[in-house]
Amino acid sequence: MRQLVFCLIIAILHGCTSSQSKIDGTLFKWEPITMSFIGPNFTESSEVFRNYRLNVTFYNEKDTLIVPGYFAADGDAANTSANSGNIWQVVFTPTKEGVWSYKVSFQYGKDLAASLDPNEGKPLAFDGETGNFEVNGINPNAKGAYAKGKLIYVGQRYLQYTGTGEWLIKAGPGGPENFFGYVDFDSTFNVSGGINDSALGPDGLHKYSPHIQDWKEGDPVWKGDKGKAIVGSINYLAEKGVNSLYLVVNNVNGDGRDCWPWAGYNDRDIYDVSKLAQWNIVFKHMNEKGIQLDFLFWESENTTLLNNGNLGVERKIYYRELLARFGHLPAIRWNISEEPTATPEQILADVDFISRIDPYGHAVGVHCGYTVERRDNEYPPLLGKENFDGAFMQCHENLHDEVKRWLQKSEKSGKKWVVSVDESLPNHPADIEKVRREFWEVVTAGGEGYDVYFGYGTGTCDIANEDFRNRDKKWSQLAIGLDFFNNTELNQLLPYMKNYDDLGTGYILAKPGEMYVMYTTLDKNTIDLTDFTQEFEIDWLDINNESGLLKGSIEKVMGGQIVDLGNAPSTKTDWVVWIHY
Repeated sequence: MRQLVFCLIIAILHGCTSSQSKIDGTLFKWEPITMSFIGPNFTESSEVFRNYRLNVTFYNEKDTLIVPGYFAADGDAANTSANSGNIWQVVFTPTKEGVWSYKVSFQYGKDLAASLDPNEGKPLAFDGETGNFEVNGINPNAKGAYAKGKLIYVGQRYLQYTGTGEWLIKAGPGGPENFFGYVDFDSTFNVSGGINDSALGPDGLHKYSPHIQDWKEGDPVWKGDKGKAIVGSINYLAEKGVNSLYLVVNNVNGDGRDCWPWAGYNDRDIYDVSKLAQWNIVFKHMNEKGIQLDFLFWESENTTLLNNGNLGVERKIYYRELLARFGHLPAIRWNISEEPTATPEQILADVDFISRIDPYGHAVGVHCGYTVERRDNEYPPLLGKENFDGAFMQCHENLHDEVKRWLQKSEKSGKKWVVSVDESLPNHPADIEKVRREFWEVVTAGGEGYDVYFGYGTGTCDIANEDFRNRDKKWSQLAIGLDFFNNTELNQLLPYMKNYDDLGTGYILAKPGEMYVMYTTLDKNTIDLTDFTQEFEIDWLDINNESGLLKGSIEKVMGGQIVDLGNAPSTKTDWVVWIHY
């Protein structure tokens, strides 16, 4: 094996390029650091992705993180479209300030990339290199999730940003699921056999042309001016106040058939370096704009595409490659598959492998089938499993009761789940009430959040949606709830609040004696405060309009009894009543 020439470059990649966010060469907590290693020339091939393995161990006095690396072609493939070069990279996100040290492992061996054994393989030239660097506190100019730390599972019903302690209530678009079937990404094209929609034009790819107007000077692009429309769509969603986006990164044999991480539609172990680098630009921008990523590895039709769904070499490499390239993102969750067709045992094997190679502890969960019967078959074998963190459900009926049911089952199993509804029955753009009602049904049950599924036959087909403005009022409705939960003092109480519908006349999320959030569609409402004698304040959240908190006919009540909450500030279909001590 030829000797490799070693070169180490440390740069902050908080934006499109290192130069845009580098502040006097300072490294900051929670901001990714890219280390580049120069070696011999390679071209994208099975051998490169199967037989070479780069890991870098980062450690300080208390913590040790092993971060997987990847082949990066010429190191600027997003702009050059290079498929060959001599650069390998690893991206590390410091979780603490202070001095960090590192040790590099770069090895070669048959199918070594699938192995977790650190002693397997033949060491190459820069294997064993060491060094250290100093990390400061949080960048005062950090944006979005980069100012909050990693969004991870910490044993509660909500994910938490580890830097700020903020608990996440999420909501946003549940589509288009083929969001990355986008014309400006390299080697992206539509393959016949999926669900066709003439709205995307003859090439079958997203353009997002209505959102070019939302791109702003200084926003990221690649190859000169590519990416403006998709980046603009993210700007629009962030400005509307939603904080989540759901997308499938692999729809081979699925509905869209326009999105996959490989160099070609029929490739299975040759990864497209430039396309993945372009994806990373968009993912980073999402997180900078405060949008967390619901990252689905598979679609129903291809859940078992590699190794028949078993955790074989190709499947392990698939997970490793995607985590190596995107695991540094602060606000991301791993969702095994949309409507999975793998067995629970296969899903758990995938979950355990992902948990072993993700150094940051991002949440891992799975979607589900669309009926109660399917949920009752798919989820029970996953209850109580150490590394399985959440049910990111498809649910078309009784959303409130179903969320409660799975939260109760998971708590009883000894492992609390994060439970969200990421797909409900399709809704027409004009059906604003459905989105508002379902969001509040989910969160008052103790659920983490709600994604708006576009569906089919609703005016804009899910996989063909080009303009998020066609559901503009829905985003406004969701933003009212998100602002209430994420930007008031009740956020810190969320893990201690549970569903207590039996205490009143609506759906109630509460920490009894301290705070109650009740969603109601009734004119007359009561709540049972018998066990608490203090005085409580009553506010009404206008969830139809952006009017904020209002006062009704009764502003304060004394506990020790079942109390009348009085009349709402005005006559509307539904309200949220906030009773707090």
